[in-house]
Amino acid sequence: MGESLEYDICCLKTHCKNQDKKIRFLENTKIEPKKQRLVDFGILGKYRTVGTVYVLTRKEDVIELENIINANIKDSDIISVGTSILPDESGIIIRILGNNTDDIFDVIFKTLEITRKKILGQHLVK
Repeated sequence: MGESLEYDICCLKTHCKNQDKKIRFLENTKIEPKKQRLVDFGILGKYRTVGTVYVLTRKEDVIELENIINANIKDSDIISVGTSILPDESGIIIRILGNNTDDIFDVIFKTLEITRKKILGQHLVK
């Protein structure tokens, strides 16, 4: 809508529990663009938009799935992508930096395609 980082504070608290209500992971994020230099290396750098994908799956699939995602989704001039394994190998977090939400969504859908094929043996129906 034209504005970029035009807010005082953004706090995101994400938590995930399994079917038995046991916590699988917690993540707290706080962004204050008017107090932080978000353009610094290690924060956003040259990017203005952040996307996050959490993939929760069986432990035996986590490392191979992360390797497949990393092999198929590469950094480019318009995006930067990083993956990490969640605590207790309960899944993967994929963080995407870009300047255009459409570019972020492209990576999200590619991640979904990869994940569905690996975990469910199914292609993504568009």
